[in-house]
Amino acid sequence: MWKAANDQLLLETGGRYQLCDLNGSLTDVSIPHTGHVLAVDDQGYVLCQYPVPRTVRTDSGTMNDTFYQYTLLGPDFTVLQDGIDQYYNVGQYDYSYDSELFYNDLAAVRVGASDWYLPDGGPWPRLYFNSKYMFIDRSGKIVSNARYDEVSNENDRWFGCHGTTEYLLDSNGNERE
Repeated sequence: MWKAANDQLLLETGGRYQLCDLNGSLTDVSIPHTGHVLAVDDQGYVLCQYPVPRTVRTDSGTMNDTFYQYTLLGPDFTVLQDGIDQYYNVGQYDYSYDSELFYNDLAAVRVGASDWYLPDGGPWPRLYFNSKYMFIDRSGKIVSNARYDEVSNENDRWFGCHGTTEYLLDSNGNERE
């Protein structure tokens, strides 16, 4: 169960999703792909996760495995961005579990990977993509001209990295001069 927009709750029962209003009325909603909802913010935006089989490069060759992609939905459950390889969760280290899907009206996403690399070994191997981070607004529109290897959000500001150089970003996710 998640708190959704307009004083509604988003309910999940056996892979089926419904909105429940203050009167207890239920309305079926469609979640694209076979997956599940990860988060809903207080304005009703929804982040869903779904499994995708991939052939992944490793240090010793290739392997087949199932990884996850994401879909970002608007408050009316329209798809804003699909096929997201990675979603940057600003609140990922906020242990109150009160993170926002958009921060300063932007979301940082990686989209369009065509190569996946997983190094051999290590207790927690990290998956690398050949796609870069970009920023989208609440309509799903791409708002940044630049693409970043990594992004972070510190002290209410977005930062982006090209290689080892870190840039302070403006309100549209572009580098400040």
